[in-house]
Amino acid sequence: MIVFGGLVIDQRFVAAAAHKWMRTLEREGLLAISMKDAMSFHGQFADWKRNCSLPERQSKRDSILRELVDDARREVEAFISYPTSMEKFLALPDSVRKAAKDPKYLGFSSCMIVALEQCPPGVQMQVCYDNSQECAGEVLRLYQQMRFRVPDFKSRCRSITFGEDEDFALLQLADVYTYCVREGETLGARARPIIMELMNLFEPDGHIDKTFGVGDMK
Repeated sequence: MIVFGGLVIDQRFVAAAAHKWMRTLEREGLLAISMKDAMSFHGQFADWKRNCSLPERQSKRDSILRELVDDARREVEAFISYPTSMEKFLALPDSVRKAAKDPKYLGFSSCMIVALEQCPPGVQMQVCYDNSQECAGEVLRLYQQMRFRVPDFKSRCRSITFGEDEDFALLQLADVYTYCVREGETLGARARPIIMELMNLFEPDGHIDKTFGVGDMK
């Protein structure tokens, strides 16, 4: 399963969203949120295994995640994701597959075009992505490829930056969101209850489910 995902936020509201996020973490004695660690009680959550029963730590974790997401989402314009797999990619019409060439480009370009749709006409967009060793180089390749193939993206998206997610609240928020999307796509109705609760906060009006980014390619 390949999941591209993130959020769109007006730069005027970045500080407010980050402040709410960090305020909650500081109150709980946490430096950052890794959704993988939170769900498995590793990393910063490892000590909880010694101090709390499983139901107690699950309840505490879920309460923190709800508060973090509910506070931060109020400053966010939209949450966007494109989950796919090779099987889904091969099931698409031939014209889409031939234009996109690979599922990673299709996922990245679809998210970027939807993100641009959330911005007022003429407003430029900056992309900020997690600086993980396994993903950053690939994302930069996809970004440069899309700038070459989609003229509107090149004219409106002028830069991409990479950061360590433990230092940036909104990258942590994006991590929580994409984790939830991946589990929801993989497990469906068998996804854990907190995942479904968070998805209802992220996407109260439903998922933006569109395939873009192939029509204007060179």
